[in-house]
Amino acid sequence: MIVREVSLKVAPDRRAEFVSFWSLEYRQAMSTMAGFVGARLLKPVDSDDELQMILEFRGEEEAAAWRASPEHARLGPRLKAFSPTVSVRVLTPLA
Repeated sequence: MIVREVSLKVAPDRRAEFVSFWSLEYRQAMSTMAGFVGARLLKPVDSDDELQMILEFRGEEEAAAWRASPEHARLGPRLKAFSPTVSVRVLTPLA
């Protein structure tokens, strides 16, 4: 399994709009991809503007297929409109 940890900075006054977009469009599109395992959106308790997306795929090929998909190409710019700065870490579970 591959876990992609995506860090975003979303202005607090746009958080509800972003959560709606993420839940109804971004996560929904991702969930139709082969190899999709799950996705969560988290907010650190010590930050007003930081959010974390935890994206899980069966393997790197499935994660790459999502990133290369037309849905990702369509939704990616909208996600970046909420958070121009996005950082990604790729993790593999050990236990």
